[in-house]
Amino acid sequence: AGAPIERALSMATKALNASGMGLYRLAASSPGYAKGGALPPEFPEVLAAEPMDALHRPATWTLGQRPDHPLHKAARSVGWTVLRTVPLGTPAAWIGVLVAGWADADDAPAEADVLLALAANICHAAIVLGLQQAAMADIQGSTYQLETEVQALLAGLREGVVALDENLLVVRVNRAAADLLGYQPAELDRLAIQDVLVGPKDVRPLLLDALRHELQVDPSGLVFHRRDGPSFP
Repeated sequence: AGAPIERALSMATKALNASGMGLYRLAASSPGYAKGGALPPEFPEVLAAEPMDALHRPATWTLGQRPDHPLHKAARSVGWTVLRTVPLGTPAAWIGVLVAGWADADDAPAEADVLLALAANICHAAIVLGLQQAAMADIQGSTYQLETEVQALLAGLREGVVALDENLLVVRVNRAAADLLGYQPAELDRLAIQDVLVGPKDVRPLLLDALRHELQVDPSGLVFHRRDGPSFP
């Protein structure tokens, strides 16, 4: 989840010609705001909620002003003469603050306010993207684990199991069913059921009726043929 925000901060640091830049964002494991980016080690790793309350709007500290805030004290300790902060997120969903500092006030571009606001929007979007990517990775991991468990369960059954989608195409089959039908399991993937369960009676109307009414199919009286010809009930 860190890659998008790190790239955004790197680009913003170059555009602003800043001596250092980073952010504080809501921490996942604590009630405070965790440091991110390339801020010097003198800046606190975590800011409590109370110091963050003073940063809900863009602010500027310069050398010569009283360093009342922990970020101002950190900036002075590393020799920065200007520190600017911009909130991250929206007024209704404030998630942290973007921090940029300059050792020489003349290094800050004239359009620093505009660039910082743009950088804050980009960083906010990067944070959202990172969260979405992390959530997708979790979903994919859970899906893979579930698929593995289902496959293991099916493999352990002695009864044949054929799973179909809404179009009556084979989406999953266990070894017992494949052996009964005379196929390798992979050969049955996405085959139409009428090409798999071949017999005197078309099985599709029976299966479709069962699907529509959530009924269990009664196999009595049905006869099918293996791939090589012999029949089985």
